[in-house]
Amino acid sequence: MDEIRRRDREGTKCRILDTARRLFAELGYDQVTMRLISAEAGVNIALINRYFGTKRELFAEVLAVRGRFPGVLDVPREQLPRRLAEYVADLLGSREEGPVLATLSRSTVCPEIHEIVRDRVRSAILEPLAARLPAGE
Repeated sequence: MDEIRRRDREGTKCRILDTARRLFAELGYDQVTMRLISAEAGVNIALINRYFGTKRELFAEVLAVRGRFPGVLDVPREQLPRRLAEYVADLLGSREEGPVLATLSRSTVCPEIHEIVRDRVRSAILEPLAARLPAGE
């Protein structure tokens, strides 16, 4: 019985995150409400609050889950500059806007999320990159 509940809980959390990601990407932070997310995900607002807290915290979780850079820094140190350049070139050359970029581009006017974005850039990019470089370089 507990396994069934756990599986439903995880499925519900994934559905909420997927719905929030899609809505933030389509509409931007300001236009998305918790009521809209709950209606689209088919869940009660209280459930979203229990799993993720506020809209701001849910937005931060969307960025944390979708804003990862898998494999980008997982190369030998001497290959880092080239790998980072290739990654950025691929992003800029892509005709399709990814969900994180869409979310950010539609949400930049909202000062409430600037701190979230700064924290995410710091934790996802700057800190891992700094950890890969020797001190003093």
